[in-house]
Amino acid sequence: MLSQYNYVFENVDYPNVEKLKFLKNLINSSTNTSHLIEYYSKRATIFYEMKKWEDVLTNIQFVEQHGKIDDSLMALKWKSKIHDQMSKIRDAMKDCVNKQGSKILLPS
Repeated sequence: MLSQYNYVFENVDYPNVEKLKFLKNLINSSTNTSHLIEYYSKRATIFYEMKKWEDVLTNIQFVEQHGKIDDSLMALKWKSKIHDQMSKIRDAMKDCVNKQGSKILLPS
């Protein structure tokens, strides 16, 4: 399985959805903690590229529970937390403006 992992992530540029499916299969079939940490870390990076902030945080949480996160994952964690909170604030502002009857276009 590890050679397939290396092939998918190093030799060919597959779409993120395909990479996520492959990682899900690897995660479900692996019991090796160091491999799982690698798979969850890679999945967090892909979710970050897809702007799925909660999924990034969930995957990083697994890595934190089973080992130490490196600086790049720590940066992704904090950036994702900020993006997630900003998204919630933006949605709350839109709701507030819409309830008052004014239509204001806020960037997504």
